[in-house]
Amino acid sequence: MKRRLRLALVGGGNPLGIAQLHLMGARLDGRYELAAGCFSRDAQRNAAAAERLTVARERCYADFAAMAEAEAKRPDRADLVSVLTGNDSHVAISRAFVERGFNVMCEKPLAVETAPALGLRDAVRRAKTAFALAHYFAGFAMLRQARAMVAAGTLGAVRMVQAEHASEGLALGRPDGRPPLGVIADLAVHAAFTVGFVTGQPVEKLCADAHAVTPGRPVEDDARLLLHLRGGGRAAVWVSHAAAGLRRSIRLRVTGAKGTLEWDVEQPNILRHTPVGEATRLIQRGAEGLDETAGAASRIPSGHAEGTIEAFATLYRDLAETIENTGKPVLYPTIDDAVAGAAFIETAYRSVKNGGAWTDMPKI
Repeated sequence: MKRRLRLALVGGGNPLGIAQLHLMGARLDGRYELAAGCFSRDAQRNAAAAERLTVARERCYADFAAMAEAEAKRPDRADLVSVLTGNDSHVAISRAFVERGFNVMCEKPLAVETAPALGLRDAVRRAKTAFALAHYFAGFAMLRQARAMVAAGTLGAVRMVQAEHASEGLALGRPDGRPPLGVIADLAVHAAFTVGFVTGQPVEKLCADAHAVTPGRPVEDDARLLLHLRGGGRAAVWVSHAAAGLRRSIRLRVTGAKGTLEWDVEQPNILRHTPVGEATRLIQRGAEGLDETAGAASRIPSGHAEGTIEAFATLYRDLAETIENTGKPVLYPTIDDAVAGAAFIETAYRSVKNGGAWTDMPKI
């Protein structure tokens, strides 16, 4: 590689926010360097972030529109723009850069309704740029291994899936003063993506029950969803921001005609495989004989723990392969996954509004 790819951020002014995971992930394999950004709408916070991140003053922009226009004219323009702002701004900011030919990594969800997500997909296709959605679970080696095993028929026909993504986090309040995000748009979209990523079966229809468990919460902080998958499988999803005592419980169980796969974020390097009528087998990250996509996502020897930072790094590395046109296989979530996520959120809220009625996903 002749040089590192130039990365620019929109958002990320909070030194303890999600941007730090993106930056550590982007830098882990030495493929990117931070070159520009608009880190906050607050001028002082924006300047402080640029100084902390050692971004040149002339490439610290007051707003994303000015950044898109100025960067597009530079000979050393950014190769990738990561959009790390509030969810209600993802489409507008992404479009501003896509339409100027920039590759984009966007935090999830792209949108909470299908129409604006479809509009951005059209723009991405016209521009022929790379677009990635930051569902970082797609970067975990053993979820990639699970995906490969399901695709290879190891489980037989997928029949049942259970997904859980629960914590006490936002039930304790939002320190930044922004309006809270409902748990369906924040967590259920993650869980639904993971179900589809591993099983290869998109959601066809769903029913959802959601409510505010925490007194005074203006939006739902706990939800349960039942999903019908396109290949005939059925899934049950529990997501919560009100699960007191759970720091972060993320689990997936996939059961087919021939056995079950189980994965837990607290032991991300282990995939449990139990064939029907046989003893449970522990498949370890970094071991020999794994699928190529799982092996490529491992950076340190088996027996040493890898986790969230490495998962982010895998998405950024996959995106670098696309930007540099290396021809290597990649598995990062694309604009199509972003559209599917928006459609899922819209459908889930429609089901909640209709008393948990079964509701078909829109055709996208």
